[in-house]
Amino acid sequence: MRELVPGDVILLTIGAVIPADAEVLQCDVELSIDESSLTGESLPVAKNVGDELLSGGVLRQGEGHALILRTGENTFFGKTLVLLTSVNSVGRLQRNLRKIGNVLSAVGAVLELVILFVIVFRDHNTFGEALVTALAIYVSIVPIGMSLVATTTMAIGARELTKQQAIVMRLSAIEELAGMGARRRARCRLCGRAGVLTPLFFPPRLALVPAEILCSDKTGTLTLNVLQLHEPWLPDDRFSYNELLLMAALASKRVRQATPGAWPAVCGVLTLVGLLRRPGCPRAAQDKPDAIDTVINNATKERNIDVTTDYRVDQFMPFNPVDKRTEARVTDLRTNTVFRVTKGAPHIIRSLASSDQDLQARIDDQIIAMASRGFRTLGVAISYDNVTWEFVGACGGYLV
Repeated sequence: MRELVPGDVILLTIGAVIPADAEVLQCDVELSIDESSLTGESLPVAKNVGDELLSGGVLRQGEGHALILRTGENTFFGKTLVLLTSVNSVGRLQRNLRKIGNVLSAVGAVLELVILFVIVFRDHNTFGEALVTALAIYVSIVPIGMSLVATTTMAIGARELTKQQAIVMRLSAIEELAGMGARRRARCRLCGRAGVLTPLFFPPRLALVPAEILCSDKTGTLTLNVLQLHEPWLPDDRFSYNELLLMAALASKRVRQATPGAWPAVCGVLTLVGLLRRPGCPRAAQDKPDAIDTVINNATKERNIDVTTDYRVDQFMPFNPVDKRTEARVTDLRTNTVFRVTKGAPHIIRSLASSDQDLQARIDDQIIAMASRGFRTLGVAISYDNVTWEFVGACGGYLV
């Protein structure tokens, strides 16, 4: 990757990390890129021919070729890192320490002149001896070790914050964050003014001042970047929540666990030489489900819904940007009946499954209600005759 330069063409496969900013040249199907590390968005972003790929993204679905546009510090991610490292702001603690140091240095310089004058003219010592004595006293007055002590204390605090999964970019930020809420300011009892010299000579009067404002974004950077399912919406009592999850899971992609078959020894040898990614699973890294399918599969496990024992998925149609839904042909092994299930964009499933204007209006109202609360809504439908679809319900996902 170090030898990549703008103009190179790279091959992108599932699971690959995009090494530099690039442009999609060719792809058989729409590429699905995970940019959560860059934007905080939990769901993959769709990319087609001509779209730009950002360095640091992970390819979750599809394969294709891309043209390198920018590398190193010229990439979007590289510019962000340069901006972060170029910030050289001075914290409040550093400013206060600097003020205290300047005041003590100025006071010490005035006192040293007096001491030097007394030693030379009253005690009648030589100027060299007086200068050495004055410099020794001046060094003891100037707080040389104050910055070292403050830095050591904040370094210990940064270590404790690290144990709480916090990242400290600047040591002075610890003191600034600790001062949020209310800050004490020393004021003179005589004049009421605040200053550096005031607490040194007059008893302070403590006063609360308005707190600073802590600004932060509301994207996935402040969450665990994990989707969870909200309580579903069922238009009637024909289907239950478990049945909704079951049909959604049947229409979802799951990790396929391949077996070595009749040649376990050969598979083991190929694994050792690096031709297989893991024993018995040549393309295991390419069969991972996306974020939505993962959260649905996890929900079925939490509710002890068995998807694989009584049902067999004979055909699976993955999500595509045209239909905006997934579909699976499933066989019920208990009754040997075949049916189809689908899940996808709620308005697509609504138009596919129902012609009742009243039901469509209710579905639209529920979609708007979920969207207003920040939920990503999925519609689920089932068909027993491959012609007529029945709307099962809708479920919403949200970031935690």
